[in-house]
Amino acid sequence: MNWSREWNEMRDTMTTTKLPDPVQDPKWFAPTKVRVLRPFCVKGMRCEIGSETEVPRHIAMDLVAIGKAVIL
Repeated sequence: MNWSREWNEMRDTMTTTKLPDPVQDPKWFAPTKVRVLRPFCVKGMRCEIGSETEVPRHIAMDLVAIGKAVIL
């Protein structure tokens, strides 16, 4: 086997192949209403415990994961 030839072909394939642009699903950016369980800031404003606010869905999912909010 000619390893150097195979290596050169693999290197050429990796450097010349352009990956497709990532497609972002718009549903992750839809406004989602959450209730605050632990304080956090949105757009520089502090959200107090028990208040309700709207954040993008991907941020709402992160807030739920760390126990700071629940999705309404």
